[in-house]
Amino acid sequence: MFLIGALESMRVPKHYAEMKSTSSVIVIYECAETRETAVAFCDRLVERFWARFGFEVSWVPYEKLADKASASEAAASAAGADLVVFAHTHNQEPPLSVKRWIESWLKERGEKEGTLVALSTPPPPEGTCPVSQSYFRRLAHRAGMDFAAELPINIASLAESTESVATRASEVTSVLDSILHQHHPPGL
Repeated sequence: MFLIGALESMRVPKHYAEMKSTSSVIVIYECAETRETAVAFCDRLVERFWARFGFEVSWVPYEKLADKASASEAAASAAGADLVVFAHTHNQEPPLSVKRWIESWLKERGEKEGTLVALSTPPPPEGTCPVSQSYFRRLAHRAGMDFAAELPINIASLAESTESVATRASEVTSVLDSILHQHHPPGL
């Protein structure tokens, strides 16, 4: 919740703040060390995008997922979140109880777009793909979500509707038009 406080303390003109869209973020973390990694990530997220986006951040430790009421509340948040962040130990997949919890909200997302972020603590050795990263990448694919292992360069897609994405996809740019209408001699 420190992010919300930090956002509220910033001096932004009222009319500008009203134009910002709000993105929902849920952070699921394994332990105190992985939480610190997630805090640093969220700080960078707010720093980079605060001018265009507001963030509502929920924090859920793995052990809270053992409590039925907390798990249910967290599942509802994850099902509707724009950004689902997992902060975990890099050399292992999440415990079975967390995997079960993930399955409880995964099917509830439906067609909702979003990004799944997997933060490893400590960072994996360069050039390696840790077991946990592979698991979360497959999970994002199953959910129809984008996958990131670090702060994305652009999160504009979080605020875009399916309609705006479909409209952009159907547009023919001048470059595409020239490629489509280029004449090649027979046999090439």
